[in-house]
Amino acid sequence: MKRILVVTGTRAEYGLLRPVIRAIARHPQLHLQLAVTGTHLEKRFGSTINEIQREWPVDAEIPLQLGEGEPGDVARAVGRAVLGMADAIARLSPQLVLVLGDRFEILGAAVAAVYSGVFLGHIHGGDVSDAGYDEYARHAITKLAHLHFCVSEKSAERVRRLGEDARFVFNVGAPGLDTILHTPLPDWREVQTRYHLSGAPLALLVQHPVSIRPGDAARELSITLAALEAFPELEIIALYPNADAGGRAMIDVYESLPARPRFHVHPSLPHADYLALLSHCAVLVGNSSSGILEAPSFRVPVVNIGPRQVGRERADNILDVPHDAPAIRAAVRTALSDPDFRRRVEQCKSPYGDGHAGERIATLLADTAFSDELRRKRLHYDV
Repeated sequence: MKRILVVTGTRAEYGLLRPVIRAIARHPQLHLQLAVTGTHLEKRFGSTINEIQREWPVDAEIPLQLGEGEPGDVARAVGRAVLGMADAIARLSPQLVLVLGDRFEILGAAVAAVYSGVFLGHIHGGDVSDAGYDEYARHAITKLAHLHFCVSEKSAERVRRLGEDARFVFNVGAPGLDTILHTPLPDWREVQTRYHLSGAPLALLVQHPVSIRPGDAARELSITLAALEAFPELEIIALYPNADAGGRAMIDVYESLPARPRFHVHPSLPHADYLALLSHCAVLVGNSSSGILEAPSFRVPVVNIGPRQVGRERADNILDVPHDAPAIRAAVRTALSDPDFRRRVEQCKSPYGDGHAGERIATLLADTAFSDELRRKRLHYDV
């Protein structure tokens, strides 16, 4: 059996990885190993390793001492990710390390895998966004990886244009759709009770710092909050930002808010609960990739703020606005009440596949020979 070490570092990315993990665990030719790092191990982000351990045994825990999210803290965390992953690889002897996305801890895991002589598989390579350091990391991981599991044909073509061998570049679709299309969601009444919801129209607020300008993060969140004050009829659930530089300042903004009815802030949510809330919300506000990848499947309007998701393929449920309170207010109003836009949302289709990505990835991992030919990285174009 091939030993596949899957690495997860954040609550959001774990939600996308779950169907892949499940498919690997079920495949008779694959043996699942799981390494947990990043915000999963941080109490202030909800210690989400507990959610993982309810489903799977964890083979390695790699704490990163994330600090307060300053640029130096993130750089040091990358180094700790390399060191911790190198130790985990030496102990577990995987044949391939599988990572998803573009986070700094995932870059560290990728470096450790390649320089430990282990094959690297990468999910979501070839995507584009304007998310600063995430963009740097994503394409760097592509150049390290041996197998590329892309989520759309456009992303696959970008990976090929980066010089990767077309034989090892696959369009599998987005694994986040697998969970949405094939997993029963929690009972809505139980979710309402668990999160003390009143039954008013629900808005989700998920906003992260733009990592190349962390000094603006708190101000930009304050602009969003000011815009949402124009909608007292909404009940709002807000989630903490990620651990990028600027994230701590955004948490400080949330913690400084006076208590108010129908406004709830959570460090994290179980992914199934998050999807249940998303499926019932009137609008998702912020700059999370969830609005691009997950919301279309639930026909949920999204007010996407700022440049963080610029360049990503998207469905017709998205309203793009700058970090400007009047523009955000106008977009939320459109999302809630404009009949033409809401009709468009009801008819939108995701560009990210059919909900069988996990099975495809597991099959490709089992069927692909882990050979010297796969290990040999060359630029596959002439100049």
